[in-house]
Amino acid sequence: MQDRIQEEIEEIKKDIQRLGTKNAEGKYVVKFGVLFNDEKTQQYYEVFYINILWPLLVH
Repeated sequence: MQDRIQEEIEEIKKDIQRLGTKNAEGKYVVKFGVLFNDEKTQQYYEVFYINILWPLLVH
């Protein structure tokens, strides 16, 4: 499961770069609403939440 979570971290980094902008420090930033209103991220992470996080939360 740890490998799967690491994959998700890498994917969200890509999404932040895709949707965000670089700040004065050279780091990518994106507002929460922009990230999660994006259709691609909605579809991708919906599966993650259902398959990975939900079972952890209900046990």
